[in-house]
Amino acid sequence: MQGCKRWAGRIALVTGASGGIGEGIARALAGIGMKVAIAARRRERLDALAAELGQSGAQMLVCAGDVGKETDVLAMFAAIKRHWDDVDVLVNNDGAPPLGAIDGFDDNTWQKAIEQNLFSVIRMVRSALPHMRQSGSGSILNISAISAIQPIAGFGLSVASWSGLMGYAKTLSLEIAKDGINVNTICPGYIDTDRLQKVFNSGGEDPLKVR
Repeated sequence: MQGCKRWAGRIALVTGASGGIGEGIARALAGIGMKVAIAARRRERLDALAAELGQSGAQMLVCAGDVGKETDVLAMFAAIKRHWDDVDVLVNNDGAPPLGAIDGFDDNTWQKAIEQNLFSVIRMVRSALPHMRQSGSGSILNISAISAIQPIAGFGLSVASWSGLMGYAKTLSLEIAKDGINVNTICPGYIDTDRLQKVFNSGGEDPLKVR
């Protein structure tokens, strides 16, 4: 944790922070002394997390909203700026489209998945970049999944939209490295979250089982 001291007091925005991986990241960043804005659609879960971590002295800000909506994204960044300042670390972690056969989804479902997993990141980055460029530093972290590297049957919405995200993020990293900004995309395997339990409780086999 020694190398993390330089981030103490700086501002992070973590989406999908009402549970699972996003909540874990928010806890970790608060633990190293960062000011953490937490975003998700479920305000009650965010309020509970902020209250819990605030009891230990963590500086938390609840930014409830839908990252799939541009108005909500702009409102999040405006609230953070009013409360503290601009965002130094952006963690994009929101995707959990429905599971099912890839030919069974209509245009509206596909559009929602792309909005959630790709366009939301594009909008978040667009709002975060001006300050990061001005300060000459910053970090953008995207949470994807192992299915983006090794496609899994039944995960078509996630695979397709996250593949687009990975291409976007790699291109972004090449363009803004000169500004001192890091861009990384993590593709986790099994993490014990509500999403994973939903997959296993659906009655299917282990989705990563080698056949």
